Amino acid sequence: MRFVLATQKGEAVMREMMKGDHHICTVMKFNYDRYFIVGLITFEDVIEELFGDQEVLLVYEGLFIETLLQFALDICPQLVYMGFDVFRMRKLLSENKIKEARKGDLLIGSADKLIIIYSGSITVDQSTKYVIDYTHKDFHPYILGDSMVRNMYRAKLNELFFSIVEPKHSEIIDDCQIHVDTTIAYFEVTKKDIEIILSNVEDCGHQQAKETLHDEKIQTEVKIQITTESKDDEDNALK
Repeated sequence: MRFVLATQKGEAVMREMMKGDHHICTVMKFNYDRYFIVGLITFEDVIEELFGDQEVLLVYEGLFIETLLQFALDICPQLVYMGFDVFRMRKLLSENKIKEARKGDLLIGSADKLIIIYSGSITVDQSTKYVIDYTHKDFHPYILGDSMVRNMYRAKLNELFFSIVEPKHSEIIDDCQIHVDTTIAYFEVTKKDIEIILSNVEDCGHQQAKETLHDEKIQTEVKIQITTESKDDEDNALK
Protein backbone atom coordinates (compact mmCIF):
# COMPACT_ATOMS: atom_id res chain seq x y z
CA MET A 1 0.00 0.00 0.00
CA ARG A 2 1.33 3.45 -0.93
CA PHE A 3 0.71 6.57 1.19
CA VAL A 4 0.00 10.10 -0.06
CA LEU A 5 -0.71 13.36 1.73
CA ALA A 6 -4.13 15.00 1.70
CA THR A 7 -2.47 18.28 0.74
CA GLN A 8 -0.90 16.86 -2.44
CA LYS A 9 -2.35 17.98 -5.77
CA GLY A 10 -3.88 15.55 -8.24
CA GLU A 11 -0.87 15.47 -10.58
CA ALA A 12 1.49 14.65 -7.69
CA VAL A 13 -0.78 11.86 -6.43
CA MET A 14 -0.97 10.38 -9.94
CA ARG A 15 2.82 10.36 -10.24
CA GLU A 16 3.13 8.59 -6.88
CA MET A 17 0.65 5.92 -7.99
CA MET A 18 2.40 5.38 -11.30
CA LYS A 19 5.81 5.07 -9.61
CA GLY A 20 4.79 2.05 -7.58
CA ASP A 21 2.22 0.66 -10.03
CA HIS A 22 -0.53 1.13 -7.41
CA HIS A 23 -4.24 1.38 -8.12
CA ILE A 24 -5.21 2.57 -4.63
CA CYS A 25 -3.45 4.70 -2.00
CA THR A 26 -3.99 5.59 1.65
CA VAL A 27 -4.50 9.31 2.22
CA MET A 28 -2.79 10.75 5.32
CA LYS A 29 -3.01 14.13 6.99
CA PHE A 30 -0.42 15.84 9.18
CA ASN A 31 -1.74 17.62 12.27
CA TYR A 32 -0.09 18.64 15.55
CA ASP A 33 3.13 16.72 15.01
CA ARG A 34 1.46 13.47 14.01
CA TYR A 35 0.00 11.72 10.97
CA PHE A 36 -3.42 10.10 10.78
CA ILE A 37 -5.33 8.32 8.02
CA VAL A 38 -8.27 10.19 6.50
CA GLY A 39 -9.29 7.79 3.71
CA LEU A 40 -8.44 5.97 0.48
CA ILE A 41 -8.10 7.23 -3.08
CA THR A 42 -8.13 5.24 -6.35
CA PHE A 43 -6.48 5.91 -9.68
CA GLU A 44 -9.93 6.55 -11.23
CA ASP A 45 -10.64 9.18 -8.54
CA VAL A 46 -7.50 11.09 -9.50
CA ILE A 47 -8.20 10.90 -13.26
CA GLU A 48 -11.79 12.02 -12.73
CA GLU A 49 -10.63 14.96 -10.59
CA LEU A 50 -8.15 16.06 -13.23
CA PHE A 51 -9.99 15.38 -16.48
CA GLY A 52 -13.62 14.42 -15.81
CA ASP A 53 -15.79 11.30 -16.16
CA GLN A 54 -15.22 10.71 -19.89
CA GLU A 55 -11.47 10.66 -19.44
CA VAL A 56 -11.86 8.06 -16.69
CA LEU A 57 -13.55 5.78 -19.20
CA LEU A 58 -10.84 6.38 -21.83
CA VAL A 59 -7.98 5.69 -19.39
CA TYR A 60 -9.84 2.68 -18.04
CA GLU A 61 -10.18 1.22 -21.54
CA GLY A 62 -6.58 2.00 -22.38
CA LEU A 63 -5.29 0.23 -19.30
CA PHE A 64 -6.79 -3.17 -19.95
CA ILE A 65 -9.04 -3.55 -22.99
CA GLU A 66 -6.30 -4.63 -25.41
CA THR A 67 -4.94 -7.16 -22.90
CA LEU A 68 -8.45 -8.39 -22.22
CA LEU A 69 -9.18 -8.93 -25.91
CA GLN A 70 -5.91 -10.80 -26.39
CA PHE A 71 -6.56 -13.12 -23.45
CA ALA A 72 -10.10 -13.81 -24.62
CA LEU A 73 -8.85 -14.81 -28.07
CA ASP A 74 -6.04 -16.92 -26.59
CA ILE A 75 -8.46 -18.87 -24.39
CA CYS A 76 -11.17 -19.02 -27.07
CA PRO A 77 -9.33 -19.26 -30.42
CA GLN A 78 -12.53 -20.62 -31.97
CA LEU A 79 -13.80 -17.02 -31.99
CA VAL A 80 -11.10 -16.21 -34.54
CA TYR A 81 -12.00 -19.29 -36.60
CA MET A 82 -15.63 -18.13 -36.67
CA GLY A 83 -14.65 -14.69 -37.95
CA PHE A 84 -14.03 -12.49 -34.92
CA ASP A 85 -11.42 -9.76 -35.35
CA VAL A 86 -10.59 -6.84 -33.07
CA PHE A 87 -13.58 -4.82 -34.35
CA ARG A 88 -16.04 -7.56 -33.55
CA MET A 89 -14.39 -8.34 -30.21
CA ARG A 90 -14.70 -4.71 -29.11
CA LYS A 91 -18.38 -4.83 -29.94
CA LEU A 92 -18.81 -8.18 -28.17
CA LEU A 93 -17.15 -6.89 -24.99
CA SER A 94 -19.03 -3.59 -24.89
CA GLU A 95 -20.04 -1.67 -21.77
CA ASN A 96 -23.60 -3.04 -21.74
CA LYS A 97 -22.19 -6.55 -21.18
CA ILE A 98 -20.57 -5.55 -17.85
CA LYS A 99 -22.11 -7.00 -14.70
CA GLU A 100 -21.31 -7.14 -10.97
CA ALA A 101 -21.44 -9.91 -8.38
CA ARG A 102 -21.25 -9.34 -4.63
CA LYS A 103 -19.40 -11.18 -1.90
CA GLY A 104 -21.06 -14.51 -1.24
CA ASP A 105 -22.55 -14.85 -4.74
CA LEU A 106 -21.96 -18.02 -6.76
CA LEU A 107 -21.25 -18.19 -10.50
CA ILE A 108 -21.67 -21.56 -12.20
CA GLY A 109 -20.31 -22.43 -15.63
CA SER A 110 -22.78 -23.40 -18.34
CA ALA A 111 -22.90 -24.19 -22.04
CA ASP A 112 -24.91 -21.01 -22.70
CA LYS A 113 -22.68 -18.13 -21.61
CA LEU A 114 -19.12 -16.87 -21.44
CA ILE A 115 -17.98 -14.98 -18.33
CA ILE A 116 -14.79 -12.88 -18.31
CA ILE A 117 -13.90 -11.59 -14.83
CA TYR A 118 -11.56 -8.59 -14.87
CA SER A 119 -11.75 -7.20 -11.33
CA GLY A 120 -12.17 -8.63 -7.82
CA SER A 121 -11.35 -11.75 -5.79
CA ILE A 122 -12.77 -15.23 -6.35
CA THR A 123 -12.34 -18.84 -5.20
CA VAL A 124 -12.69 -21.52 -7.87
CA ASP A 125 -14.17 -24.90 -6.85
CA GLN A 126 -13.53 -24.05 -3.17
CA SER A 127 -9.80 -24.60 -3.64
CA THR A 128 -7.98 -22.01 -5.78
CA LYS A 129 -8.11 -18.29 -5.01
CA TYR A 130 -7.59 -15.55 -7.60
CA VAL A 131 -7.13 -11.81 -7.13
CA ILE A 132 -7.82 -10.05 -10.43
CA ASP A 133 -6.75 -6.43 -10.95
CA TYR A 134 -7.07 -4.94 -14.44
CA THR A 135 -4.73 -2.05 -13.57
CA HIS A 136 -1.80 -4.32 -12.71
CA LYS A 137 0.94 -4.87 -15.28
CA ASP A 138 0.53 -8.66 -14.91
CA PHE A 139 -3.23 -8.51 -15.38
CA HIS A 140 -4.83 -11.90 -16.12
CA PRO A 141 -8.63 -12.08 -16.47
CA TYR A 142 -10.41 -15.24 -15.38
CA ILE A 143 -12.51 -16.77 -18.14
CA LEU A 144 -15.37 -19.17 -17.43
CA GLY A 145 -17.51 -20.85 -20.08
CA ASP A 146 -15.11 -21.12 -23.01
CA SER A 147 -16.84 -24.48 -23.62
CA MET A 148 -19.77 -22.49 -25.04
CA VAL A 149 -17.52 -21.08 -27.76
CA ARG A 150 -16.10 -24.54 -28.55
CA ASN A 151 -19.63 -25.97 -28.82
CA MET A 152 -20.69 -23.17 -31.17
CA TYR A 153 -17.65 -23.76 -33.36
CA ARG A 154 -18.30 -27.51 -33.53
CA ALA A 155 -21.91 -26.84 -34.46
CA LYS A 156 -20.85 -24.53 -37.28
CA LEU A 157 -18.41 -27.16 -38.57
CA ASN A 158 -21.23 -29.69 -38.57
CA GLU A 159 -23.41 -27.29 -40.56
CA LEU A 160 -20.61 -26.76 -43.05
CA PHE A 161 -19.49 -30.35 -43.62
CA PHE A 162 -22.58 -32.35 -42.66
CA SER A 163 -25.43 -30.20 -43.96
CA ILE A 164 -27.60 -33.22 -44.88
CA VAL A 165 -27.37 -35.36 -41.74
CA GLU A 166 -25.86 -33.80 -38.63
CA PRO A 167 -23.91 -36.36 -36.58
CA LYS A 168 -24.69 -36.72 -32.90
CA HIS A 169 -22.11 -35.28 -30.54
CA SER A 170 -21.98 -34.51 -26.85
CA GLU A 171 -21.74 -30.90 -25.69
CA ILE A 172 -18.75 -29.81 -23.68
CA ILE A 173 -20.01 -28.31 -20.42
CA ASP A 174 -17.91 -26.29 -17.99
CA ASP A 175 -19.41 -27.05 -14.56
CA CYS A 176 -16.84 -25.01 -12.64
CA GLN A 177 -18.13 -23.10 -9.59
CA ILE A 178 -16.87 -19.65 -8.65
CA HIS A 179 -17.40 -18.25 -5.16
CA VAL A 180 -17.20 -14.46 -5.02
CA ASP A 181 -14.90 -13.29 -2.19
CA THR A 182 -15.10 -9.55 -2.91
CA THR A 183 -17.22 -7.59 -5.36
CA ILE A 184 -16.24 -8.58 -8.90
CA ALA A 185 -16.82 -6.96 -12.29
CA TYR A 186 -17.18 -9.14 -15.36
CA PHE A 187 -18.40 -9.38 -18.94
CA GLU A 188 -21.22 -11.84 -19.64
CA VAL A 189 -21.61 -12.96 -23.25
CA THR A 190 -24.36 -15.30 -24.51
CA LYS A 191 -24.69 -17.42 -27.65
CA LYS A 192 -27.18 -14.91 -28.99
CA ASP A 193 -24.66 -12.05 -28.58
CA ILE A 194 -22.12 -13.94 -30.68
CA GLU A 195 -24.64 -14.98 -33.33
CA ILE A 196 -25.95 -11.42 -33.74
CA ILE A 197 -22.46 -10.05 -34.37
CA LEU A 198 -21.57 -12.88 -36.76
CA SER A 199 -24.77 -12.30 -38.72
CA ASN A 200 -23.78 -8.67 -39.37
CA VAL A 201 -21.08 -8.74 -42.03
CA GLU A 202 -20.48 -4.99 -41.69
CA ASP A 203 -19.07 -5.51 -38.19
CA CYS A 204 -16.05 -7.33 -39.56
CA GLY A 205 -13.01 -5.12 -40.09
CA HIS A 206 -11.57 -7.51 -42.68
CA GLN A 207 -14.79 -7.27 -44.69
CA GLN A 208 -14.74 -3.48 -44.43
CA ALA A 209 -11.16 -3.41 -45.65
CA LYS A 210 -12.04 -5.78 -48.50
CA GLU A 211 -14.97 -3.62 -49.56
CA THR A 212 -12.81 -0.50 -49.37
CA LEU A 213 -10.16 -2.06 -51.60
CA HIS A 214 -12.88 -3.20 -54.01
CA ASP A 215 -14.33 0.32 -54.18
CA GLU A 216 -10.87 1.80 -54.75
CA LYS A 217 -10.26 -0.70 -57.54
CA ILE A 218 -13.52 0.27 -59.26
CA GLN A 219 -12.69 3.98 -58.91
CA THR A 220 -9.24 3.37 -60.41
CA GLU A 221 -10.71 1.42 -63.32
CA VAL A 222 -13.23 4.20 -63.97
CA LYS A 223 -10.47 6.82 -63.94
CA ILE A 224 -8.38 4.77 -66.37
CA GLN A 225 -11.38 4.34 -68.65
CA ILE A 226 -12.16 8.07 -68.59
CA THR A 227 -8.52 8.92 -69.27
CA THR A 228 -8.40 6.46 -72.18
CA GLU A 229 -11.62 7.83 -73.69
CA SER A 230 -10.35 11.40 -73.37
CA LYS A 231 -7.11 10.46 -75.12
CA ASP A 232 -9.04 8.75 -77.94
CA ASP A 233 -11.20 11.87 -78.39
CA GLU A 234 -8.09 14.06 -78.62
CA ASP A 235 -6.54 11.74 -81.20
CA ASN A 236 -9.72 11.81 -83.30
CA ALA A 237 -9.86 15.59 -83.10
CA LEU A 238 -6.28 15.87 -84.40
CA LYS A 239 -7.16 13.64 -87.36
